[in-house]
Amino acid sequence: MKTILYINYGVTKECGVYDLGLRHYNSIKDIEGYKIEYAEVNSLQQYKEVLFYYNPDAVVMNYLAGLSYWFQNRVGGCPMFCVPHDMRENDWNLFRRDDLFDFYIILDKNISEGHKILKTNRPLKEFENVDYYQNKIPKIGSFGFALTHKNFNLIVREVNKTFDEAEINFHMPKAFYDFENQTNQVIHDCKIEITKPGIELNITTEFLSEDEVINQLHHNDINCLFYDGGRDLGISSSLDFLISAQKPILVTESPMFRS
Repeated sequence: MKTILYINYGVTKECGVYDLGLRHYNSIKDIEGYKIEYAEVNSLQQYKEVLFYYNPDAVVMNYLAGLSYWFQNRVGGCPMFCVPHDMRENDWNLFRRDDLFDFYIILDKNISEGHKILKTNRPLKEFENVDYYQNKIPKIGSFGFALTHKNFNLIVREVNKTFDEAEINFHMPKAFYDFENQTNQVIHDCKIEITKPGIELNITTEFLSEDEVINQLHHNDINCLFYDGGRDLGISSSLDFLISAQKPILVTESPMFRS
């Protein structure tokens, strides 16, 4: 049986890159005929240690250049598979590093498959829908790190304009790399959009597990993502959670929702 080593970014769990890597690993870890090991690393030394320990037949690396800055030269002779991030629509050259990787696993169905490019599905969590209740007032939700380009405040504005009574439920954990403290600004911008006493805004910011986030989204009547239409930072992972929650979804025409 061949051994595959999956390398994930290892500084913090409060990061979209880490989260996607873990979810991707969990979606492939039980593939028949392979033993797929998992390691979280954040330095060349850690990488060398796990490479020596597992002695894999191939390595799959969850890779973003800015976070994996320590990985500038190949180590060992086994085939290297890259799971790249921040892919602009069909712009291959932005993430291609043929000096480091032999193949690329693309979690974006819109990228053209070809030589060295292997296209696969998004890692969606299975969720068993067992609730058969109806909310007394509309519940509108959203999820994602609290960053200004996601326009959470515009969701609040539309709810406030459309309904006299409604409950807005946002789960927006603070991103580890939110050095500008956008979280407080986003929360403030959301609160000032409410002008009606019947509109209730609930915001949670603690870091939750994948199952907890999906369950929270499932209790809403509809979940929304209103990202800037002209901004392309790759595929939005938040949409994966909304799909898994099995409730209606309303999104803008952002290219980050092209999946």
